[in-house]
Amino acid sequence: MVRFFRLFGNQYLGFWVLGLALFAIQEIPYMIMPFLKPETNPIMNMKESSVVLEILEKILGSLCVALMIFAVHKDSRLFSIAAGREKLFFILSVFVLLLNFIGWAVYF
Repeated sequence: MVRFFRLFGNQYLGFWVLGLALFAIQEIPYMIMPFLKPETNPIMNMKESSVVLEILEKILGSLCVALMIFAVHKDSRLFSIAAGREKLFFILSVFVLLLNFIGWAVYF
């Protein structure tokens, strides 16, 4: 992880390679979708009902990815699962990601 300069408090603008990897992991279904070529693909062909909501979705989604990759905590390490809350939240994150993949498997 690289820290460029301080944003505020213990937060720095930098680059966290694990953030990029985590983003790629959650995008796996979209990466394999062109190879599977589902007959009907309502998710990719949905029309937006609200232009405002579509714009907000794009802006907030991009900001979320940018924060995950470029916001770095001063004392963070590449990857750490310490005791207590970090283990709990790691397990919950893995569980939610697995639910996401199960949902995509059902969709395909």
